[in-house]
Amino acid sequence: MAFAAPMMFAAAAQAIGSIYAGNAAAAQSQAQANTAAANANAVRLQTNAREEAVRRRNAMQLGELRAAASQTGFDASSGSMADLQSRSSAQLELDALTERYNGELQSISLDNDAQSLRSQARAQRNSGYLSAAGAALGAVGNYMGQPRIGGPAPVVNRDVPYTG
Repeated sequence: MAFAAPMMFAAAAQAIGSIYAGNAAAAQSQAQANTAAANANAVRLQTNAREEAVRRRNAMQLGELRAAASQTGFDASSGSMADLQSRSSAQLELDALTERYNGELQSISLDNDAQSLRSQARAQRNSGYLSAAGAALGAVGNYMGQPRIGGPAPVVNRDVPYTG
């Protein structure tokens, strides 16, 4: 009985330490998840800005193409010149859409990282609580297994004949 109080105190300290460690690890993972989510949003904003810049640059190139055609005397709205402008416009639009696609892929990857880190935080928190429960149950088991007054009961082997 004399060892019960220190044993229970040690188990309680171990349980509290497990909970603290699990919560600290979870908080760190949650902070990393928040950073990844913020980075995903920043990538989306940057991608939108780059896409708009590509579209502005494309509009300027098409305008220069029309101006060059007008200076040479071509009718920019018919024939091969119109076909060339149409193909150029489609290719330039594809450049803008590719910029959007690449940025979206990067932001999705960051969102996935954030979700993974949030799941990791939940698992770390649960692990801390389960470790604490294990420490408490282990202490109870150790206490219950301690010898009582008079020591353990004698074991009699019934397979061996008594020669006493």
